[in-house]
Amino acid sequence: MGFFGKRSPTEEPRRLFFATDLHGSSQAWRKMLHAPRVYDVQALICGGDVAGKRLYPIVDVGAGRYLTTVDHRQVEVEGDTAVKDVKKRLEAEGGYYVVLRPDEAEALEQDPPAMERKFAEQVRNRLAEWVEIAEERLAGTEVSCYITGGNDDEEEMLAPLFADRFEHVVPSEGRVVEVLGHPMISLGWSNETPWHTPRETTEEHLAELIDDSASLLDSYENAIFNLHVPPKDSTLDTCAKLDTSQDPPAPVMIGGEVAQFGAGSSAVAAAIRKYQPLLSLHGHIHESTAVNTIGRTTCINPGSEYQNGTLLGAIVALRTNKVMNYQLTLG
Repeated sequence: MGFFGKRSPTEEPRRLFFATDLHGSSQAWRKMLHAPRVYDVQALICGGDVAGKRLYPIVDVGAGRYLTTVDHRQVEVEGDTAVKDVKKRLEAEGGYYVVLRPDEAEALEQDPPAMERKFAEQVRNRLAEWVEIAEERLAGTEVSCYITGGNDDEEEMLAPLFADRFEHVVPSEGRVVEVLGHPMISLGWSNETPWHTPRETTEEHLAELIDDSASLLDSYENAIFNLHVPPKDSTLDTCAKLDTSQDPPAPVMIGGEVAQFGAGSSAVAAAIRKYQPLLSLHGHIHESTAVNTIGRTTCINPGSEYQNGTLLGAIVALRTNKVMNYQLTLG
């Protein structure tokens, strides 16, 4: 289905932009906020995960010199400008940082619970910054940015979304929100993964969570399901099969090639077949950019390349009870 299609004279299509799995990348976030102007869309949907993956200590060793990690190797940088460049790069790639004295860095390294608390604090701080930037960038427009968490996002990390009632930023999980005339439910939980993330669960429980969210809707024909995990074996969930007997898990090799499988959720697949919403938005499997249909439902996973500061997304044009067209984007 191409993006440019015939338009009905009776109802002008309205367009949304969907991106997901930004994982702390401020560069990808800022690009997303440009989408209304660049792509002429009237709504933004940011799916989970918003949290990045790692906290990087920047150790002040004195005399204007700092030790930190860049490209998985320890480096020494000197001077305020060099440190500023390192911080900017980490933010673009989704990393968090904290400047510490050597004794503070050693103490933090030896105290995993303290490290986790510091990491969660930095996630909240950046999300609060993102909300502030969104409110500034979208001021004077009618564009709303709907945000949900994912399986990597602990509930306490999402606290800045609920710190205030915002004009343009709309926390979406656990409630029905209206997106361009379409009711939308959102769910950040996933099925079980090899990584034991904060918000993953059994397929049975995931099915209950989806049903609970769907019960908030009066009907489904015009609805959007924003479910972080994609449906199983849908082409939206294809990734490397991992040997979980190793730590960390390693790819399974067959005939010299990495074995592939569908890592999505059977509960999500069953829910889409059961409820047949108009549109179903997914992420979670970064490398599986794809669009497919399940019955009448258009299912989209734009994928993610957040670690490069790249924004993958999807523009979707909608009318009442109909997906008119879509276009996957890279920028």
